[in-house]
Amino acid sequence: NMKHKKIVLFALTLYILALFYFLFFCRINSDNGMAYNEWLSTSINIMPLKNVFIFLTTPYITPSYVFSFIKNIFGNIMLFLPMGYFLPCLFNKSSKVKIYIIINLFFSLFIEITQVIFMLGLFDVDDIILNVLGSVIGFYLFGLIRKIKFNCGKG
Repeated sequence: NMKHKKIVLFALTLYILALFYFLFFCRINSDNGMAYNEWLSTSINIMPLKNVFIFLTTPYITPSYVFSFIKNIFGNIMLFLPMGYFLPCLFNKSSKVKIYIIINLFFSLFIEITQVIFMLGLFDVDDIILNVLGSVIGFYLFGLIRKIKFNCGKG
């Protein structure tokens, strides 16, 4: 119904504002002292799963390195879980996940490109993969919750 869509749209707006703050605005004053070209050459990863490979092949792994790796993996997945709920609620409750994958792929790509252009973060293809994975998990998780909720109401 229309009231539910307005609430979801409001929640999506708050979510995107929080996401932008976390990914862009809280990093604005972080000057790394590098020239843009130098920084750019070290800030782009286009090799899928490069960080996983580095993690698995590093001979000496400290607990803080493990924590950082896990935080990166789960953080990127968790960051996009809500998109799996918001988009189907707003546009079409169709079970076709492909359109939501494409939307989240472009949204995540926009975030990564913006971060690297304005020196606010790295461009990492792993982040894109994990963000899209998070939205897909969210899509199926919220679909399962809806199904359970619907089935529980019948009993």
